[in-house]
Amino acid sequence: MNLPKLALALAIPVAALSSPACSIPADFGSTSARTSAEDSHFTLSNESAIPIVEFYIDNKSTRGKNILDQPLQPTESRHITVVTGTPCVSNIKAVFADGTSKKDAKVDVCELGGYTLGNGAEDSYFTLGNESAIPIVEFYIDNKSTRGKNILDQPLQPTESRRITVVAGTPCVSNIKAVFADGTSRKHAKVDVCELGGYTYDN
Repeated sequence: MNLPKLALALAIPVAALSSPACSIPADFGSTSARTSAEDSHFTLSNESAIPIVEFYIDNKSTRGKNILDQPLQPTESRHITVVTGTPCVSNIKAVFADGTSKKDAKVDVCELGGYTLGNGAEDSYFTLGNESAIPIVEFYIDNKSTRGKNILDQPLQPTESRRITVVAGTPCVSNIKAVFADGTSRKHAKVDVCELGGYTYDN
């Protein structure tokens, strides 16, 4: 047996195993939830037309607890305290007086600073389509601010579509109504016009 060759063959894999080709972090394979080491604060603002009646920071420690002691009225702001030990990355949820709600997931509430809620804070848009055989002569987004106002400047003919603007300040959850040239109409209640994207009438 050639002992020098055997010793060399054994030495190579040992050296390879001891070589620091990569480093594994000490916390590899573990997860840690950062929590608020001391109370932190952010400003909650309501720029919608509807009072915010409930507000939640949703995590295991605060689930189901409304942290508003009284409704936050339109244009008002309020100082919100994130208590010590609250998981920084949490889900937040606001409930409005009209029953609608808005949720945002994985928000860093420890570093938030400020959070503004508004229904229609900016103009939004959706496409209105007519796949029926009859022109649509009137179209309404029916709520307190726009009641009775036809927002079609001209009839929407069969097979046509048109971009509809939901102006800033319009309540997102509204009723919509289309009136056809033959006098018939169609209504749909509680449609989120801010997130609608597209709406088509057919036969």
